Amino acid sequence: MNTPNPLAHHYSRFRVADRLLLTGHSHQAWPDVAFEAQQRAWLDAAEWVDNKWPQAAVQATHVRSGFARLLGDDPGNIALGQNTHELVTRWLSALPLRQRRRIVTTDGEFHTIRRQVDRLAEEGLDVAKVTARPVDTLADRLARGALPVDEAVNFALQMTEALQAAHEKGIVHRDLKPANIKVTPDGKVKVLDFGLAKAFEGQTEEANRDLTHSPTLTIAATQQGVILGTAAYMSPEQASGGPTDARTRGHSG
Repeated sequence: MNTPNPLAHHYSRFRVADRLLLTGHSHQAWPDVAFEAQQRAWLDAAEWVDNKWPQAAVQATHVRSGFARLLGDDPGNIALGQNTHELVTRWLSALPLRQRRRIVTTDGEFHTIRRQVDRLAEEGLDVAKVTARPVDTLADRLARGALPVDEAVNFALQMTEALQAAHEKGIVHRDLKPANIKVTPDGKVKVLDFGLAKAFEGQTEEANRDLTHSPTLTIAATQQGVILGTAAYMSPEQASGGPTDARTRGHSG
């Protein structure tokens, strides 16, 4: 395979000019000079043993200077980490966690960051983990055949809990249907697409007058008299453009 990449000849041992490598972390392609550097590091460790770190600091200074030349930056603005753990710690320390005490991550992260985030959760930080694996919608699952009774009951209970949590915040979904429900490989249900959600009618006069108090969309399309949703799953009051509340969800289910 021919490649226009001008750096390819620096990665001849990994043959990046002949194949496409889509790997990351420590499994990515290394430049040829890294082979000599690994040998040099081994020899330095053998020579200096526990006193190798001052020598490593000298090399780190050379590396920072090299990156600074490439980037046209000040070497003082470039930080090198000894390992992934230190990199993650630096990154987390730069986040405004006192003001925004929530981190969204996935359940497929490398163990270094997973371990750090779990420690933050133990300290009271709100950590939301999104599944990293592809998930089916409930519509996909139903298209393959009827669900076993115990599985159907489990899904229904989880959906009810999710919607109840929304109702406690004064929000009604208004477009609940199988296509808007995700089911993870381990059977966890996620209710999605609150794009048509709306605050309950009749909360307070002040809240109704000032839509900035609404936790959902504040556009005219969510107001009473405008019909939005999926016809097959609409409650009668939603289909007629009337007011909606938590009972609308019961009809959709």
